[in-house]
Amino acid sequence: MQVGINIARMTSMEDVEAAVERLERVGLDHVWLPDHLMGYYHPQIWAELPGSQGVPTPEPSSYVWDGDGWLDPFCVAATIGRQTDLTIGTCVTDGTRRRGSDLARTVLTLCQATRGEFILSVGAGEAMSLTPFGFPADRTVGNMESTLQDLRSILDTGRMPSGPGRLGLKLDGPNGRPKVWVAANSGRTLKLAGRYGDGWIHLGTTREMFEQQRDVVRAAADAAGRPAPTAAVVVLCVLGESREAVIETLDRSPLVKSIMLATPAAHWAAFGLDHPAGPDSRGLLDLLPHDLDVQTIRETAPKIPIEMFEQFLVIGNAEEIESRLRPLVDAGIDHAIFTDVTVAAYPPDQADALQLEYGALANLLRK
Repeated sequence: MQVGINIARMTSMEDVEAAVERLERVGLDHVWLPDHLMGYYHPQIWAELPGSQGVPTPEPSSYVWDGDGWLDPFCVAATIGRQTDLTIGTCVTDGTRRRGSDLARTVLTLCQATRGEFILSVGAGEAMSLTPFGFPADRTVGNMESTLQDLRSILDTGRMPSGPGRLGLKLDGPNGRPKVWVAANSGRTLKLAGRYGDGWIHLGTTREMFEQQRDVVRAAADAAGRPAPTAAVVVLCVLGESREAVIETLDRSPLVKSIMLATPAAHWAAFGLDHPAGPDSRGLLDLLPHDLDVQTIRETAPKIPIEMFEQFLVIGNAEEIESRLRPLVDAGIDHAIFTDVTVAAYPPDQADALQLEYGALANLLRK
């Protein structure tokens, strides 16, 4: 069982390097880098969250963390990869903004540039990183499939699936051949994970959902004559002294719970709430939080019950979170990737201190 963190504060290299030092100190295995162009919170909402407070620096002044500030993950990987032996991965890029041949060149470069292993993770993408920047969002799964086809062919053979296109780079780096993991949670994408992925990234917190989707992935891998991919789970997490302490924190700062905008309208309806993006919202797939009415978000967030919040996130201390995730571990999850929402719920210095709890959590999950 390996454990890593998907870094949630990537506005400056100083932040990233400090996060990597914490991960090394507490004994984690991976550092994961998001590939976003915008954040999950409306800018006005973000400005009201504890995490948006100025981050202290050695200088007398401090900078304000912009929730829409995301460094390029591949440039970051090249930089920190010379400084750490931790495995570095993207979690995740998409096949619309970045296509197969260019991604293959990038990952082959990083496999030579980083001291540890580099993992490229690919998904269908999110509207908030596509539509506002001129990318089409109407064929994301099709783009994902063609990108994976090209990636798999180049990384296996050095050539595109057809035509003269080839890369004259070494396919084997110091840590072996680069790995491609596929983020998937629906029928077609799950089949792509099995057909093309060395690893599969699942988003969810229930054993039943994981096992159902794992069977689809394994069947697709078997049909393609490939081994079953390594199984990983992305878990959104808010750390605290206890679950009750986190609930009290969310009661004081209920706007943190507006991250639930990334869940479908059907999930909201199950708790008697209307999704601010409308009854047809698919959540993360087509969410543009910056287009939503700010006052509606302010009025809705306090109404989100903790039971609804906890269907998609885990909260509490290491022992409580381990207990929540143990069924997934027992079902065969090989890697846990924590997306740290703690950084939104607490001021930066407090959130950074709480991240040390991930070391205890990792040790519990490995037992």
